[in-house]
Amino acid sequence: MKRTICILTAAVLSAMLAACEYSTYIPVDENYSVLDSAIAVQMQQKATPLETKITDYSYDKRYEMNAAPITFDDKYMYCLVPIGFVGDQIDDQRFQRYKVDLQTGETKPMCDVPGCTHDVNTFPNCINNSLGNVQGFTAVGNVFWCLDSDDDGRSYNIIAQRTSDGKDRLFENTTFCTEFEEEFHRLTPREKYSISDFFVRDDLIYVVGESYVYRIDRSSMKARDLIDVCDSRITGGMLYGEKMYLSDDLGEVFVADFESGSVNKIADKMYSPRVYDDVLYLYDVENKAICKAGLDGSNITPLIENCQDKMLVKGGKMFYLKDDANSSFISYDLESGKETVIFDEWNSSLFIGTADHIDRIFALGTDSEGNSVILSVRADGSGFWSNTLNGFDNAG
Repeated sequence: MKRTICILTAAVLSAMLAACEYSTYIPVDENYSVLDSAIAVQMQQKATPLETKITDYSYDKRYEMNAAPITFDDKYMYCLVPIGFVGDQIDDQRFQRYKVDLQTGETKPMCDVPGCTHDVNTFPNCINNSLGNVQGFTAVGNVFWCLDSDDDGRSYNIIAQRTSDGKDRLFENTTFCTEFEEEFHRLTPREKYSISDFFVRDDLIYVVGESYVYRIDRSSMKARDLIDVCDSRITGGMLYGEKMYLSDDLGEVFVADFESGSVNKIADKMYSPRVYDDVLYLYDVENKAICKAGLDGSNITPLIENCQDKMLVKGGKMFYLKDDANSSFISYDLESGKETVIFDEWNSSLFIGTADHIDRIFALGTDSEGNSVILSVRADGSGFWSNTLNGFDNAG
């Protein structure tokens, strides 16, 4: 079985992280010993056990580009939950980082600096994320890696490591770009080196640029293997073995092979490619359908209709979101074709995520009252779990 890492298209949300020294916007008393009442009530709720089965943890990360991110280590799921706006612009969205104990189900806000003990139980002044100059994050051991911006906060071309001591820059892209970026950013030349996202696998870091991909050797932190994918912007894709399946904003689907350095176009008018067990899945945005195909893009066949592009496969089932008023969370058995509604009481949804070392799938959405709802179910459909984070939607 090849190990896999996902990236997929989603609505743009600027989930910025902040360091410990930033003050919270939720009121606390002068000695930081008392939480805002809404948070205090939430933290006193008894956790429902998750009892996740955990196997060998690796650094592999499945993630959605430009959306509320999700990542896992061997003890917790971490995610950014939208909790309101501080202004009337979308860039004024506020996010709170939460960690969910994979065994006990305890869900609590956390300081945005991994390794810091300033969580909700000890130092509430640190628990909230304000707008900052960092986005995206993945758990690598007991630290988080994330994207960071240049000194002017314009180009996110840096991969950084955040610890309780602050932030260390690990890699800065100052050379890799293609003719597309050169032309697209001719008036803002520093932005041509921007990194859209990245993920870590063993000794390599795989980087997605605007129209290209490349790898970084973790021992030397030097970039290599640049592949010029397309003449437009990459919007989603997936790594499978040493091949990356990618779609651009024109609906073209490509396969970039890191071993040969080649790139081939395999489909048109399709988005969000995924590969599981040697089957390629594509999203037909015009017909709002998930399709399946051969790895070379052959025999594209509609599989599920009236759905969104958020999907993943685990344990012989596809988990996806219906394109209905409730963004229903559905399990589809790939062998029998049977559909099971897991949850249909959302108002909107943000992501579905999992990791190879756990037996659960997680999803995040909002209910009709604007509360954030985290859901989880095992790959076999058992063990449904949910937690409503009430009282946070109007924070700030």
